[in-house]
Amino acid sequence: MNALPASHGHRPLNAVLISEVGPRDGLQSVKATMPTAHKLLWIDALVAAGLREIEVGSFVPARLLPQMADVAEVVRHAL
Repeated sequence: MNALPASHGHRPLNAVLISEVGPRDGLQSVKATMPTAHKLLWIDALVAAGLREIEVGSFVPARLLPQMADVAEVVRHAL
């Protein structure tokens, strides 16, 4: 693992950034569709656990990724 260069943002070199991608990458990788209410609870739990960088969805046509058909509602909730 390489340290970030000093010019990268304002984080010190010993800082760690955790970026959660499960609500986007994880859900678009499975065939099942999670109910919107469950997605919102999952995102709330991630925030409650202290995560601040969370990819909550992808704006893609529902015919291509039905798992993301509710992305507008999920994003509104996450904001």
